[in-house]
This record gives sequence, structure tokens and C-alpha cells, in this order.
Amino acid sequence: MFALIITIISIALVAALAIASIYYGGTAFSQGTAQAQASTIVNQAQQIGAGVTLYENDNGGSAPSAVSDLVSTYLQALPTPPSSASGAYALSSNATAVTVDVTSANVCLAVEQSVDPSATTVSASLNASQQYQCYGASSPYTFQYNVG
Repeated sequence: MFALIITIISIALVAALAIASIYYGGTAFSQGTAQAQASTIVNQAQQIGAGVTLYENDNGGSAPSAVSDLVSTYLQALPTPPSSASGAYALSSNATAVTVDVTSANVCLAVEQSVDPSATTVSASLNASQQYQCYGASSPYTFQYNVG
């Protein structure tokens, strides 16, 4: 009988700890996910930017017309944005910027905080002096990485 009571108490304690970790740790998990997806978007844009620079060096300054022009020679594969982004990476008309639409405000805010840790909201408009930025009034937001 004593063993049964100890077993029931142990199960109750484990359940209480599991519920507490989900309740108090949930925000930490979601913030970590947003930061990881923001890092993925920034890193992939930087890789595309480096591919654009190499393409221009090899082709007398002419810019690629699309990200797909970089595959096989400058990029091993076409980068796939994380689930928080919609569509694919695109180049501006003269390949000076890499853009992608971001559907998550949390991911955009994580991008903004990687540039300015004191940021509390997503910028409404583009700041051309920044290397990369996530901006827009509502979803989908625009992530832009300036090449060069």
C-alpha cells in the first residue's frame, strides 16, 4: 500500500513539473524558434549576396537576373526560406538587394533586434543605410539584404 501511495505522488510531481515547464518555458521555445528562423533568413541572403558578387566579378560587372542564375556555379542549391517566409528569394532589378516576404512578425522582430537590440517593433519603412532589415506595416513583411 505504501509503495502505491509513493508511486501516485511521484506521477503527480512529474505531471506538475511537465505542466510548469510547458507553461513557463513556452515563450522561451517560441522566441528561440523565431531567432533561429531569422538567422536562417539572414545567412541565406548573405550567401546569395556573396554569389552575386562572384557572378559580377566573373562576368565583367553584369548582374544576374535571378537567384537561379547562381545555382551550380556559385550556390550548391537554391536556398529554401524557412516556414516563416513565403515565396522564394528574389533579386532586385540590378541585383543590389536580395528580398523575401516574411509572414511572421516575431521573425521580423528578431531580424530587427539582431541589428538593433533595443528594437521593440518592426520598422514600417526601409532604412537604406542598414545592411539588412525587415520592414512593413503588416504581414507579409519584407526582408531585404543589400548586396555589397
